[in-house]
Amino acid sequence: MARYGAVQIALALGVLVAPSLARGDSTPSAIGQMLLSEPVIFINSPLPPQSRTAKVGQTVLVQISYPIAPPFPKSASVESGDGGFSAVGIFRTDGEVAILTPQSKRGRIGVGFLSVVAKAIKKGKSTLMARIEMTDGTVKEVPITFDIEEDR
Repeated sequence: MARYGAVQIALALGVLVAPSLARGDSTPSAIGQMLLSEPVIFINSPLPPQSRTAKVGQTVLVQISYPIAPPFPKSASVESGDGGFSAVGIFRTDGEVAILTPQSKRGRIGVGFLSVVAKAIKKGKSTLMARIEMTDGTVKEVPITFDIEEDR
């Protein structure tokens, strides 16, 4: 019968256990749903009183566009003061995020995009507030109102 020393056992454990630790394996969970909430909001236009719809558990993505001319967005934050959303963040996006539809979509030239991402966690009316600081020091506040429905 072969005898194994501590070094051989440690090496064997390293070969078997290390790959799962390196991958960052975690326990499986339900697959979430991402909702692209349209239309895109243009930062310099009057903000129409529009309510969007989401369901509890959905992660929503709302895009805010800005002209490619000074002042540019320098920093941004998003929050949900009423607790209807858990804010993930605001991210600069290379272009407009789109979903495939039977209708064609026109490309936009001369605009940049910020994507607001948040997860709906509580039923009811909720407002995400995006605060975008521009390079000239001004701050644009963009309220995004949602009716959050219970997921059935």
